Amino acid sequence: MSFRFCPKCGKKEGIFIKGFCENCFLQDNKLLILPDKLQFEFCRKCNKIKVQRHWVEFDSMELLDFVKSKVKSKDFEVQDIEIELEEIDEKNFNALLEVKGLIENNLLSLRGVIKLQFASGTCDSCMKISSDFFEATIQARFEEKNEKQEKVMNEFKLLISEMNKKDPLSRVVKTIKNRKGFDLVLSSNRSAKISSEKLAKKYNSKVIRSFSVVGVDKSGKEKRRYTYCVRF
Repeated sequence: MSFRFCPKCGKKEGIFIKGFCENCFLQDNKLLILPDKLQFEFCRKCNKIKVQRHWVEFDSMELLDFVKSKVKSKDFEVQDIEIELEEIDEKNFNALLEVKGLIENNLLSLRGVIKLQFASGTCDSCMKISSDFFEATIQARFEEKNEKQEKVMNEFKLLISEMNKKDPLSRVVKTIKNRKGFDLVLSSNRSAKISSEKLAKKYNSKVIRSFSVVGVDKSGKEKRRYTYCVRF
């Protein structure tokens, strides 16, 4: 009659890995290779964090996916990773990991912790906003001054505000009123283009677009400022 037993503790039942029971094997073998800590920069104005080269929301999948990418294994086939974030203080969190996988066809669930540290900074969007950076101007022009101007201005600002939820640069930097209508100076060219096209369509008008070159970036590409003129 043949039977197996753990040469370290004498256990005869349960999962055996490389001749040892699960507990004794895991005591002497490190299957997960985890960094002690990961450091990130967070924007003190909008609370976004910088994951590699991108600024993302704290609860975004980008952060969790990045943490998962730092989990390495030895002789262990990782199949799934679950992460729970535990707040220690404003600048420190623990990423509590549960890693499921296979070794010698045995399904194991292993646990680990990675410390996440955050240092204060300012994201690109907030830095541009604080310096009154702008990419475009909407010129709304009317045949005569009437109540329609205020209505259209409010419609523009509502559209721009709604886009701000996904694009921090979608904001009005300056409002300039004149005899023929008003100008809205915007940080985001994209929001200027979309909002002007939507309202032009609503009022059966057209958008006249123009631009000026204000410099070049590090790659040599032209930096442009756009103007979108809509007549109402």
